[in-house]
Amino acid sequence: MKALVALITALCTLQVSAQSPKATPFFIAHVFLQSGDQVYTRWVHADSNGLTLRLLSDTSQIVHYHPQEIQRINVRKSNASTRNAFYGAAIGFVVGFGAGWAEYDNGHNGNINQIGRAAGTGILSAFGGALIGFLTGSFFKTYWIAGREAEYRRLLPKLSRYNAKSVS
Repeated sequence: MKALVALITALCTLQVSAQSPKATPFFIAHVFLQSGDQVYTRWVHADSNGLTLRLLSDTSQIVHYHPQEIQRINVRKSNASTRNAFYGAAIGFVVGFGAGWAEYDNGHNGNINQIGRAAGTGILSAFGGALIGFLTGSFFKTYWIAGREAEYRRLLPKLSRYNAKSVS
């Protein structure tokens, strides 16, 4: 009966995930302007003329800022927190399981108690790893322009790596 419930749950999960749109990750830019305004946007394109960005609040609106208007730019990937939390949980489980296995090794290799304690330690470590991964994924990469076009041009090769494949 438990196997049947697990199978039905797995099939329902696959069905729901197949119906959900495949959202491709994008870069989020938090732009601080010389005027004191802040714009929270989706990164579209950086070139020698300035930044082209799409507003998150109104995705049909595209804005353009010249280097002289920009104080600083904070950039991160939209799914970085989720992705890093997953990786952190996986690494935390493996490290915790290994540490638990080594700690509870009392000469009964393969004993169910040893496996259970190691798995419990791994699960607890996975929570810690997920938290650390989530926090590290929340950090932005900061680029200081300070309204200087020369600084913007110097940073342009680094900024260009965030460019979307198409402007649409």
